[in-house]
Amino acid sequence: MALTRIPVIQYQLSLEKDEGEVLAKLLKLGEDSAATKVLVPATDEEVLFLDRHRSRLEREYVLCLPRSDVLKVVVDKFQLQDELHSHGLSYPQSVLVSRPPGPDSNLADFCHPCLLKPVFSNEWKTGQAEGLVGANKVVLINNKDDLVREYTRISPISRQVILQKIIQQKDLENYSFCSYSDRNGKILHGFVTQKLIQYPDRFGTAVLCRTVENKRIFEYGSRVINALKYDGIAETEIIVEAGTDDLFVIEINPRHWMQHRLSTRLGMNYTLLDIYYRLGMQDKVDEMLSRHSKNSPAIWIDDVGYMIFALKNMLHPGKYFFKEVISSQREYSLFSVDDWRPFWHTLKSKFKRI
Repeated sequence: MALTRIPVIQYQLSLEKDEGEVLAKLLKLGEDSAATKVLVPATDEEVLFLDRHRSRLEREYVLCLPRSDVLKVVVDKFQLQDELHSHGLSYPQSVLVSRPPGPDSNLADFCHPCLLKPVFSNEWKTGQAEGLVGANKVVLINNKDDLVREYTRISPISRQVILQKIIQQKDLENYSFCSYSDRNGKILHGFVTQKLIQYPDRFGTAVLCRTVENKRIFEYGSRVINALKYDGIAETEIIVEAGTDDLFVIEINPRHWMQHRLSTRLGMNYTLLDIYYRLGMQDKVDEMLSRHSKNSPAIWIDDVGYMIFALKNMLHPGKYFFKEVISSQREYSLFSVDDWRPFWHTLKSKFKRI
């Protein structure tokens, strides 16, 4: 938001503490100001919160949020499977687990090893969840005993989870199609990023990623957005399967995520584009789309995460991708010479936890 030059006033609100209090404060803020107000979610929990209270909040705010019917599909990792398959798009085979598996459970026949994931990602991104699953987005399941043990362990935070077939990724071919689309799902702007480092490895969050030219991923990601008639900002994660070279959609993030700041390196500020579009300022949207330019490849760095990764892998320096980092334009998740506070705060909290 700092790049938009829009004045910002910070209010500390926590959905983990009291959702009702957050809603009341937002409505009060809305009522107290006659100015046009926009709410931009940056986490999965914020997306779901805004959708739950959409009818009340829309009286005071413009919401940077996809339509509710589309949102309900993309945030539900089990429902997303059927929707994508109905359009001829690939998604890893998944089964729903909503109670502890018994001795007669047919889940014993499901492929092993496989992944255990939350149906709703936000459930594994809370303070309580961190104590149970740490930074993991998935849990590896090797047999039925693993499944029983892990389901019992995580049931306090996720009553419904999915077992998902592991798609063996080809080399570093893990991509994200980053896009902005109109109300009919037509792509207004898009670009492709490639994950270079994930933490935890293979099934984690991006620590280092770069923009790439990949027509195949761009076209497949566009098909996904068009098929869902998705409106707004999105990150569609796509991987290439080793051996078959087939493409699989892994997930769709319906929010402003950290790496989308790479859009500014490509001449397009997605946050500002979203705000203009939601406010109905079509002249501003057209102006942005007409004058954007593609610059040389850029790299995004989770600065704190990258530092920790480098420390943990001191004996394997080839994994750092130093050459790629040095030779590219760079965007950072937190670091800024204008305001060091987010960087220092996160660094302190991470190392305190370690």
